[in-house]
Amino acid sequence: WVGTDEEVILQVPVDGEPVEHGVPGKVLGLAPAADGVWVVVESNGHRIVGRVSDSGFEPVRDVIAVITGIVSDAERAWVYGPVGLLRVDNDAAPVEPGVTRSLADPIAWGAGAIWARGSAPGHLLRIDPSDGSQSEFRVAGEIAGIGTSVDAVWVGDSEQREVIRVTPSGTISGRWRVNINPEQILFDGDALWIADPDSSKSLVRLPLTLNAP
Repeated sequence: WVGTDEEVILQVPVDGEPVEHGVPGKVLGLAPAADGVWVVVESNGHRIVGRVSDSGFEPVRDVIAVITGIVSDAERAWVYGPVGLLRVDNDAAPVEPGVTRSLADPIAWGAGAIWARGSAPGHLLRIDPSDGSQSEFRVAGEIAGIGTSVDAVWVGDSEQREVIRVTPSGTISGRWRVNINPEQILFDGDALWIADPDSSKSLVRLPLTLNAP
């Protein structure tokens, strides 16, 4: 699934042609859903949260205009921005879990929590969405990207140009030099893919079987 700024989301099958799905505005964020993707779009000054599946776009609710992105665990979805974290899936209360601190990219879901930049440079923030509890860990010089795998959080450090493996309890368990600004980090089930969006030629594949130096 690929978002665009032309009121279209592209569904790209592994073995087929891309399919376009119209949405009612510019795409601000995508997150996995059980049968497609969650999406936040901007339309005429409003932010709309919905889901896109094979049958098209289904609006779920309007949210406040300062929302900047969305994160999910496929079953639940939260939007975030300067006002904090708001749960928005169908079964949710209007505001939950009561996290009111400003949040901005990078944000990721994994290992049972939502992960974001903390209150100081290099600090990783862990949010338990069930009760809103928060904790922070110093893990890097300057956090550029955050990704997750089954049992770890992966932090991109723009100062050292490395990717750092962090356990869910906040312990650093490995570092790998990647020699790019590790701003985008994605786990595909076997390896990490690290990209620098400011360089069209910078993409690094990091196998999880590779031992830390």
